[in-house]
Amino acid sequence: MPEHADTTARIALSGNWSICCVTDRLSELTTHLGSLLAGREADASTSREICVRDVESIDASGCQLLAVFLRHLRRHGFAPTIVNQPEHVRSSMAMLGFDAELEGTGV
Repeated sequence: MPEHADTTARIALSGNWSICCVTDRLSELTTHLGSLLAGREADASTSREICVRDVESIDASGCQLLAVFLRHLRRHGFAPTIVNQPEHVRSSMAMLGFDAELEGTGV
């Protein structure tokens, strides 16, 4: 592997992240997490960009699910970062108190 190889992988999220569709999102996130852990395709220092560009809407349920996913990735040694945040996602997460998750400081 080259000395300065890019060790960032991207997970693209999309669709409706509100209460009516959050169970569909759970299934998708479970698949992402399962493949990461089963293949352990990267070492613990590998960052994960979570692209939310195509998230159509998000409410408290979607924010909670995303927060749990980010925390679970961190617990398993990955370094997730939210990228390509549309204003509606950023403002909804801030209004609902999840803005610390966007900064990677969620506890």
